Amino acid sequence: MATAGEDDDEDGYSLKEEIEMLEAIYIHELTIKGRKDRPSSISLLLHPSTGEEDDKKYVCLTLEIILTNEYPNELPSIKIRNPRGLSEDHDCFTKTDCYHYFHCHCLLRYIDYHLNHCDENSDDSSAQQIICPMCREPITYDLDALKSAPDLDDNEEKIVYHADAEMKRLQREMSKLYNQQLQKGAIINVEEEKNKAVISLNMVNYLNSPYTLKQKWEITEQHISTSVSEK
Repeated sequence: MATAGEDDDEDGYSLKEEIEMLEAIYIHELTIKGRKDRPSSISLLLHPSTGEEDDKKYVCLTLEIILTNEYPNELPSIKIRNPRGLSEDHDCFTKTDCYHYFHCHCLLRYIDYHLNHCDENSDDSSAQQIICPMCREPITYDLDALKSAPDLDDNEEKIVYHADAEMKRLQREMSKLYNQQLQKGAIINVEEEKNKAVISLNMVNYLNSPYTLKQKWEITEQHISTSVSEK
C-alpha cells in the first residue's frame, strides 16, 4: 500500500503547494503546526469581510483542520474553537477592541464597579483606564450605548422555586436529624462556646484580691463551672 507522500507524487498532488496557496490568501490568519510539507493541523481565524472596518466585525471563530498521514486520501477532522459573538438573537452584546464579547449590561456593571472603586484623587490617568476582564488589554466603550441596552433579565422568565413533595419530605428528615444531633450535643454553637470561659469583672476582682494562689484557683474553677451550668 502506497503512503500518502507516494500518492501525492503519483497524482501530481502536493500538500506543500496547497499550504502555500492558503498562506497567500490568509496572510495573517493562518497558523500551521508541524512540518510545512506534512503539518499536523492548520488553524484559520475567520471573521466577516467588512471592508477593513474592524468595528463592524462582530463575530469570529478559529477553524482547526487536523490532518492525518493519509490526507488527502482520508478526510481531515474539523473543529471550531473560540467562537465569539455567536449568541441567541435576543441577547444584546458588545464587542471589545480585543474581540471579546460581553452582554451589554454585564460590561456596564463591570465598568461602573471599576469607576466607582478607583481612586478619584489619583493623578495617574491609568486609574480611569478600563481593561478587558478576559485579557486585561485596554478597551474603549460607549457608556450611553451600554446604559440604553435592554437588561438580560427583561428577556427571561422569572423563576419561582416551589418545593415538591420529595423535597418537603427530605426537609422533614433533615430537621428531625438536626434535632436529634442537637439533643446529643453534636451541634456546636459557636457563640455559646465563646462565652463559656468569659471572665467577669467580679472574677477580676477576686484574682486581684489578697487570696492565696490555691484559693484563687478554686474560685476560678467555681466561676467557670457556674457559667457552663447557666448555659
